[in-house]
Amino acid sequence: MTWRASIDGNHEDLKLLERTFNDDPRVVSDPEYGKFFLESSRFDQLSGGDSDEVWRQAQEILQTLSGVIEMNHGLFEELRVAGLYKEDGETHVFDRPDPVRVHATSEARDALGLTNRDIFDDQEFFQLVERNGAVFELAMLWQRGDGWMNLCKILEHIEAQLGEKVHEIGWISKDERKNFRRTANDKKALGLDARHANPEISSSPPQPMAHSDARKLIRTVSIKWLKQERDDHREE
Repeated sequence: MTWRASIDGNHEDLKLLERTFNDDPRVVSDPEYGKFFLESSRFDQLSGGDSDEVWRQAQEILQTLSGVIEMNHGLFEELRVAGLYKEDGETHVFDRPDPVRVHATSEARDALGLTNRDIFDDQEFFQLVERNGAVFELAMLWQRGDGWMNLCKILEHIEAQLGEKVHEIGWISKDERKNFRRTANDKKALGLDARHANPEISSSPPQPMAHSDARKLIRTVSIKWLKQERDDHREE
């Protein structure tokens, strides 16, 4: 018996997933159905063939892949698990009328400056997620998108793992970190996207950081931390 989960989303995002993840898990396009499918050994390891458990696993895997792709490449729009296909001599289809939405963003990759940049290998990122709880949390945070509040959470998560500020180890400058945080907190600069609703809580930065620069900054920090986690694991 083989389970597969069909996934919906922007065609370019789905093609990117197919090119990137082709081992376990893997994303494949099936011309017979005109759909993209998520396949994983996790599905086959489930006892009893419970469709609810397969659905839960598919959601978790797609959330993780979404976080990996969001950090490295940016997503055009949401990805979602749309249905389950079970093949045991014949095909059984399990559709959900209200699938859980995984992620959404309206910004195109080019606008985010995501072309020709340093990335952390997508498959290696996923493998780290599988064995490192802190890396899993990072993927789940990136999966939530790149809004200002979430970028702040990503920075806080990484610094909590490090036990120190990122500028103290030279990953970014003290001024960069300060400008990022002051911009993120400032309602005068960001309106309702700011962390604070009261404009008097924090002082405005002289030159507020652009969102594209903030995303690049936190992405840089994320990649440096992932490389450190990867190297630490190799030494174990």
